[in-house]
Amino acid sequence: MNNKAPRLLVVDDEDDVCEFVSFVARNIGYEVTSISDSQEFIEQYSHDLNIIIIDLTMPGMDGVELIRYLASVDSKAEIVLMSGFDLSVLYSARGLADSRGLTVKGVLEKPISIDSLERILDRRSKPRVPSSETKKISGPITADELRQAINNKELVNYYQPKIDIPSHFLTSVEALVRWQHPDKGLIMPDDFIALAEEAGLIKDLTSLVLDNALADCGGWKSKGIVIQVAVNISIKTLTDLNFPDQLQKKLIEHKLDPSQLIIEITESAFSDDISHVLDILTRIRMKGIHLSIDDFGTGYSSIQMLHRGPFDELKIDRSFVQHIQTDPNAHVIVETSIDFSKKMNIKSVAEGVETQEIWNSVEKLGCDVAQGYFISPAITAVEIPLWLVAWKQKQLLHCCA
Repeated sequence: MNNKAPRLLVVDDEDDVCEFVSFVARNIGYEVTSISDSQEFIEQYSHDLNIIIIDLTMPGMDGVELIRYLASVDSKAEIVLMSGFDLSVLYSARGLADSRGLTVKGVLEKPISIDSLERILDRRSKPRVPSSETKKISGPITADELRQAINNKELVNYYQPKIDIPSHFLTSVEALVRWQHPDKGLIMPDDFIALAEEAGLIKDLTSLVLDNALADCGGWKSKGIVIQVAVNISIKTLTDLNFPDQLQKKLIEHKLDPSQLIIEITESAFSDDISHVLDILTRIRMKGIHLSIDDFGTGYSSIQMLHRGPFDELKIDRSFVQHIQTDPNAHVIVETSIDFSKKMNIKSVAEGVETQEIWNSVEKLGCDVAQGYFISPAITAVEIPLWLVAWKQKQLLHCCA
């Protein structure tokens, strides 16, 4: 049994701060090292560190530069940022670290209190993403490979459940495409979606994802699981005025009610010809298919989309939801988004619900639906019925506790 203590490094040029943090961390069970010089940090950095606490105002090389360095070496350590600056600076630095792929465990405002430090260090760590989501590919992917994969139906759908918060019922799932490559294993969409758009393959890819999603939805329906399935649509697809009719035809082929399909559109869909996109979106809604704004709040056209588009669902981006408890600005954005949805009489969905505490926070704000790893990671179609049984048992045990 491995009882090795987790390793923590404190990087701060103030000796009293290093001593304070070290004392608290050692009492919790960490093996602690402190460094007061940023150059020394780079020279002594080790990949077996579990947590690094960084002061943003280090002399020589500041905390932002250290964030840049950690990203360059693909550090897997969890990062805690601290500073005496205004909180907005801390949260800006946190956003920078997130955007560079680092895992930020929390932020600390100086002077540091024992309670706040203990809360962060006691917070149970979790991997950034499940192991199935982090498989690396070897070598570049070509357009011909992707074209062949689409023709051979190597692209498969995984599904992430979406739960109605008040009732805890499964309402829908979001289809998330994966490439089951015969040699390279499971390839994630970030590695091939842009290529599909550049190579003119995105329409064929979208058609395959839709067909798979509707077929799976029909399969669940035959087992008594009547839910909605959500599919993300690229702006490249919203150039075809016949797209609404194509959707309707697919629904008829799979013997599904139009209300069982949700089309998720990102804000970028409104960046080009608004009248053209509105033509397509309006006809989609007129056919009884649901429309959702995906990644709400991450662009500049959110309000315009709500005002002009026939949407009936708003998905709050995970970058805000995940930080709702620790970032006051993120909390305000989530709260405002939920308020928008209520006043416009559309459904609100919180993406990135990864803990019970985040669930509690969005529930308290009156959010309608939750989606995230706390509920389930993305799973295969055949796993959905099994997952649903486990979810119902979990809710039953919770009610009886």
